[in-house]
Amino acid sequence: KLVPAPDGSVWAIWQHSPGSQLVGTAESPNALHAARWDGAGWSDVETVTGELVGTLAWQAAAGSDLWLVAEGDTNGDLTTAADRELFAYTRNGSGWITTQFTHNDIPDTAPLLAAAPDGQPALAWLQGESVVGVRGDLTAHPAVWLGPEAQVSTLLSNGRLLVGENGEMQLLWPEVSAQGQDILQAQRDLSSSLWSQPAPLFNTAEKRASLAVALATNGDLLLAMTRTDVIREPVQLDNGETVEFATSGEQADVVLTILPGAFSPITSQTGMENPSAVTNGRLPWLWLGLGGSFILVVGIAIWLRRRNT
Repeated sequence: KLVPAPDGSVWAIWQHSPGSQLVGTAESPNALHAARWDGAGWSDVETVTGELVGTLAWQAAAGSDLWLVAEGDTNGDLTTAADRELFAYTRNGSGWITTQFTHNDIPDTAPLLAAAPDGQPALAWLQGESVVGVRGDLTAHPAVWLGPEAQVSTLLSNGRLLVGENGEMQLLWPEVSAQGQDILQAQRDLSSSLWSQPAPLFNTAEKRASLAVALATNGDLLLAMTRTDVIREPVQLDNGETVEFATSGEQADVVLTILPGAFSPITSQTGMENPSAVTNGRLPWLWLGLGGSFILVVGIAIWLRRRNT
């Protein structure tokens, strides 16, 4: 992951598997490494932690500090779920501080981490069947943002948490729908502090995935994603009955959607630029100025070959 910092630098953070398995085990845990680009060169590689066991999802954000949050297995048995907890890693000078901040008997998974314009962190995650979250102090007791009735799955880990300047927050993530896979959106109401129930953004017979989201200074939300047609094909069973199966098309394209006015304009940060308006289309290049530096968000739109699943 590439994480832009307010001072214009960029952190590259990655997970390393020293063993033969992608997911770390108690006998061979994985590690998280980080390095900083200051505009002239890369820093030495730092080890955030070398004790990742069963980590399927983690996220990072930079504000007043650099934070990472990862889920992990705590009993060494990857077949059990109730012992999955969340760990925060905060950079302190040239070192890292580790804090386990969930301690319960239900799964804590799918963390989404963001830095607010004021530099403070915000975090959402799936605790059991509910989405809970905190803002400011990552170790604070979480509030329930979305209850079990929202039916949020662990696909939440592929989404994004967005935080505005005036307390606005939104969750966006891909979720399986009746027509394929849509992008769901839930928003926090400023007056009541309650969250809306998740709603699909597109309602089309397509599979949308690989979501990337950015917040422009004028309050627009920019969503980049892959989009694949969903094809229903008839298949004849041995008993002669014909049923339909849904499958993804062979090609996917990279698309950009702008949700205008989703947040209040950001006035506390300078040196940021807004893109020209376009909806659900392809852009040759999209540059976003973040913290005084420019990060390439979407390159030339390309066609992706995918196998049918």
